[in-house]
Amino acid sequence: MFITDSNRRYMRWLEKFQVHARRRHQVRVSDRTKKHLQQAFQQLSQVEWITKSVLSATSTPTHLNFYYLAYARELYGLTKRYQDKNLERELEIVNYKWLRRGLDPKLLQRIRHALLSYLQLTNPSSTDDLSGTEKRG
Repeated sequence: MFITDSNRRYMRWLEKFQVHARRRHQVRVSDRTKKHLQQAFQQLSQVEWITKSVLSATSTPTHLNFYYLAYARELYGLTKRYQDKNLERELEIVNYKWLRRGLDPKLLQRIRHALLSYLQLTNPSSTDDLSGTEKRG
């Protein structure tokens, strides 16, 4: 299911890139880059599938699924950009942002835990304190 979605995303990217490449004749995409992008799109599709499976196990209203998927995509993007303490800090910032937007803290914790274990990252910082009720001075 998620493989075809990633292939579709890759084909759309490739088509869009080829249109831009026609304007600039010297631009070429290496096979290594294409392979890397295919793997990234497959991994993103897997992240979305994991998030959907977490959501389907709960009684979350379907109109909120979009926001939880956006949260998962944002977490995925952060794991590609940051490591260690920087990743921990950025994950806390994003978590706080989505808590302030009114998402369920326990569900955010489940999604975060599922994604970080799928991506084989240790769970940075404590995910136990996701209540968002702490007061900031």
